[in-house]
Amino acid sequence: MKGLKKWGIFVIIVFTFVGSYFFSHSTPEMSIRTYLLFHGYLTKALKTEIYMSNETPVKGKYYCKNSGIGPDFIAVEKTVLGLWYVDLKNSGGA
Repeated sequence: MKGLKKWGIFVIIVFTFVGSYFFSHSTPEMSIRTYLLFHGYLTKALKTEIYMSNETPVKGKYYCKNSGIGPDFIAVEKTVLGLWYVDLKNSGGA
């Protein structure tokens, strides 16, 4: 019975981490906010406004209103699984 309890707790913890990972990469905006959050912009990552540029949405560029955080524009890519990731090679501006 103790082994089953430990196994159940382990499964719940794994599902929590996997679910939060999928949630943080579910949209381009969430992916950018997650990127900014883990790079030291704790409160600004939640407060900044993110705008989409006029490029294709599959590999588009998004602009943050507060240019004091990170690069001026951030490129994102959509993977086969439908998750969005920040593409630092195509991001830039200063």
